[in-house]
Amino acid sequence: MDSYFERIFKQVLINKYINNSRKENYIQVKDINIDVNKEYRKILDKVAIKLTYYFFEDKKMIDAILNLTTAGRIIIIFNIVLEIDLYEIAYLLNTNINSVYSQKSKAIKQLKNLK
Repeated sequence: MDSYFERIFKQVLINKYINNSRKENYIQVKDINIDVNKEYRKILDKVAIKLTYYFFEDKKMIDAILNLTTAGRIIIIFNIVLEIDLYEIAYLLNTNINSVYSQKSKAIKQLKNLK
């Protein structure tokens, strides 16, 4: 069963789809195959990129963070910069905590190697 947020998010995507396709028929949620997790990650990645530019001035550091994987970038910015707990990030990314720990470690290694 979808959470309240997921239902709202799906409806927003449907409305966007309807406006883009200019269809006048009402489309139900079940009629559209939306990969919500993929859309979540796109939005979280856009937020992480904006926050990278906002919090960092060093061009090398910005480039290093932007060269991380999408998940790595989200985890680094949300956990280290915004101090969001890794369990919460795992929930946002719809993955398990071990995966988040692993991806965070890989991202930190990549950042250390670029110095």
